[in-house]
Amino acid sequence: MLQQRIDRSFWQWDRDLEAGADVLTRFVILRPPERLDYDTFDEAEAMFEAMDEG
Repeated sequence: MLQQRIDRSFWQWDRDLEAGADVLTRFVILRPPERLDYDTFDEAEAMFEAMDEG
């Protein structure tokens, strides 16, 4: 877990694509029942922080 608030959490999810292959990294915001997936840390962090304003 990268960050957490009362209503949401921000995770880095690393997944092996195949044996010996590169790792796929996704950044995920969980705000039940919502799950938001992002390709980059910066994009996900910006959204996570923007949720404080909404």
